[in-house]
Amino acid sequence: MGRGHSALLFAAFLTGATVLGAGPVEDTQANIHFNLALRQYQAQKLDDALDSLSKALGLVPQHPQANLLLGIIDCQQAHFDKAIAPLKIAAEGLPSNPDPWNNLGVAYFQLGKTDEAADAFSQVLRLKPDSPEVAMNLGVLRLRQKKYVEARSAFQTAVANDKADPKAWLGLAEASDGAGDTATAILARQTVLGLQGGDNTLRLELGQRLYEAGRLSEAAQALSPLQGSGQPEAEFLLGVLAYRQGDFDGSRERFEAALAARPDYPEARYNLAITDYDQGLYPDALAQFQAVLDKHGDDEEARKNLDVTRQAAVHAWLKQGSEDFLKADYVAALDHWRKALGLDSGNKVVKDLVDTAQAQLKLQAEDLAAAGKQAWDAGTHEEAIRDWAQALERDPDNAGAKSGLNGAKDEVGRLVEVYQAQAKSDLSEGRLDRAREQAARVLALDKAQGKKLNDAVEAECRARYRAALESANVSGVKGAFGAQVDALQLAVDAEPGEAATQLSLNRAKVALRQALDAALDAGQKAEKAGHVEEAVKDFRRVLELQAANATAKQALGRLASKAKARGMDAAQLDDLYYQGVYAYAGGDVKKAENFWKKVLSIDPHHSLAREALERSQKRARALQGN
Repeated sequence: MGRGHSALLFAAFLTGATVLGAGPVEDTQANIHFNLALRQYQAQKLDDALDSLSKALGLVPQHPQANLLLGIIDCQQAHFDKAIAPLKIAAEGLPSNPDPWNNLGVAYFQLGKTDEAADAFSQVLRLKPDSPEVAMNLGVLRLRQKKYVEARSAFQTAVANDKADPKAWLGLAEASDGAGDTATAILARQTVLGLQGGDNTLRLELGQRLYEAGRLSEAAQALSPLQGSGQPEAEFLLGVLAYRQGDFDGSRERFEAALAARPDYPEARYNLAITDYDQGLYPDALAQFQAVLDKHGDDEEARKNLDVTRQAAVHAWLKQGSEDFLKADYVAALDHWRKALGLDSGNKVVKDLVDTAQAQLKLQAEDLAAAGKQAWDAGTHEEAIRDWAQALERDPDNAGAKSGLNGAKDEVGRLVEVYQAQAKSDLSEGRLDRAREQAARVLALDKAQGKKLNDAVEAECRARYRAALESANVSGVKGAFGAQVDALQLAVDAEPGEAATQLSLNRAKVALRQALDAALDAGQKAEKAGHVEEAVKDFRRVLELQAANATAKQALGRLASKAKARGMDAAQLDDLYYQGVYAYAGGDVKKAENFWKKVLSIDPHHSLAREALERSQKRARALQGN
């Protein structure tokens, strides 16, 4: 899964070389020419520099610095084939200098000699092991050679020296994939996501590796931001993960999303078919397997599964029809057996069962038609209409039911209008269950009008469900657990069959109870400690969560009196203190102590009141001792 590392890395090599001044060469004249060439090179006078280098090398052909500079200039002028020889001489003459090897690596790479370039960069890394750039480029070359273990080692050196370079971590991920080191590949991708945030392709790769490693919950967590992104591979893998966790509804939803993004995605369609099969949704499974075969006619596995699904469907519908027949539900029995016959038209047993069910339905229709006439004559018109409608469901040719309904058209119309109006009123007042009941009544009287009303009621319920869920989410974020519970209850009322919403409601109730207990406990502790304002805040939080909470209301009543008393100024407190003194002087010790206690409840730091109360209590204890 190459991600274009080489295009980003090799541009830096030519600027990475440095040239040492004259050193070990003893030929003074050659060094003079070299130093002049070096200055000319630094001044960008390359032709003059080449002329000076020619003179230096004419005197000392093995001059290492001169050969290095000549190789660098050849590389800069794209004369890579000419650069090889002088750079080799420089590498031999400057054994501790990485620059000759670095430029050799550049030259070999540009000439397409990947193996030689990799060897050269290996030498650079040996001489300069702390260079992340060199390690990066060596890693890229080893990837090109498909030497994944060596590439992984190089990228590990790169990230060890520069832990914040996402390109090095990406290279390590790719090399580790090739080396079969899944754990390192996963760690590298997790690190890149931590360094540079969301990258859908990278996140998908991470999810795939985690899935392959059997770390399913981590894979689901990594891929969850891609849900609904329209990325077919991510939606497909999320579907597989949901299936593995037993969430068949979620699995189907994700496979369908993958197919919406890429209709010709046989793996997604195949797995959707399997999911449908496992849930007994045989028509859907058959349709999906057939769609795979329509696109890929040579898919023998899909053909085999199509046959297996057809057989399983026939068997299941035969069994279900038999169970319905034993319960005298001949309508359902006929429906199931007809489905089985549709998949196995030559099955004589199924044909006989269909005939048997139809015969029973004709008998039921006769009974219902007669019951309808009896109900009409008795003045229970709605019951009569319902009986005749059910008779025609069982036998569309029943003459008595047809005649009865034709004569009751006006009454049917009137009842339909009544129930439609009642359903509208129920919806406006939030009585969703009753609105559904009215729709069912209309459906029993007039299928077309009933379906129309039922669709309208269900659409309104769905809209209220979505609005309630949104309100619940907002309340949950704000910590308004009481409002969250109320909203989720509305959602459950709107869509009673949504198990996930019921679970959310149960969890919200637990969170509300915990929040209530915590706020009550905090308020009671604050009140006991004399922290009135803090206690008021906690008890108000309780009422925010549960407006009718009696404990919090009573506590706020007590605290309101204390808060009012706290409004006294120092003079008023002193007056209370002196009233205690006068009472004490008059011999009413209990009254005096009550005054001083009231002062201290308002101002615990009132020293005169405290001292007076302590003296009084001490004296009382002394008298008791005598």
